[in-house]
Amino acid sequence: MGEGKCERSGDRRPHGKKEKKRFAGTEIAGKKLGIIGLGAIGVRVANAAKNLGMEVFGYDPYLSIDAAWNLSETCITSFL
Repeated sequence: MGEGKCERSGDRRPHGKKEKKRFAGTEIAGKKLGIIGLGAIGVRVANAAKNLGMEVFGYDPYLSIDAAWNLSETCITSFL
């Protein structure tokens, strides 16, 4: 039987930092996000984006009272 080569997950390679830089993107903190529709999903997205430091703007002409209560306080001030 042939033996398979098994790599340990804790192995560190010297070129690891260079490889990691290839996948670096832009930060989303401080960016603006517009959400059209503040239903169950829109409210969750708005709260998550606000928690990540984004400036959130939302629009929903049919926003229910229940959905408005589910918005975090910081999101509500952004919408006003």
